[in-house]
Amino acid sequence: MRGTKRQRKSHKVKFLFSGVLFLIICSVAAYQNSQMKSEKAKYESRMKELDGRIEQEEARTKEIKDYKDYVETDEYVEEVARDKLGLVFDDEVLLKANEDE
Repeated sequence: MRGTKRQRKSHKVKFLFSGVLFLIICSVAAYQNSQMKSEKAKYESRMKELDGRIEQEEARTKEIKDYKDYVETDEYVEEVARDKLGLVFDDEVLLKANEDE
């Protein structure tokens, strides 16, 4: 009977050790899972931020393209010639208000 008591005690110790080891492994896995969820949330918020910036840059690109198209028109050239250079067409008369009054 002595041998069987030792075997039972040995089995109990092994079972207890296995249970403790299982709990440790589960705790580590749960901790890692929570860390991964927090990192995932961080990366998702970063992705949303970057998506917003992409939309802003696409809108800005469209504005620049539209301005480029406008700059290449005769209307823009005429506007710059009138405003910045003070030029007029040959058949135009330029009237200026007297600033002294």
